[in-house]
Amino acid sequence: MIRILRNASLAVLGLAGGATVLKRRRLLREGKCLNQGICRACAVFDDCGLPRALSTRSVLARIRDAK
Repeated sequence: MIRILRNASLAVLGLAGGATVLKRRRLLREGKCLNQGICRACAVFDDCGLPRALSTRSVLARIRDAK
């Protein structure tokens, strides 16, 4: 009985992980934000072409140049 529950739990975790990966890929393909608009902490910030990320990079560059 415990083995069945353990295997079912592992299957549910596997499905949830797969769904998360598929959602991330879909959002990237559709050009939608992965990190709820928090650009600097985002894993794809350097390659992101969304307007908010472009604006954030521009502001960061101006701050760096002003120093």
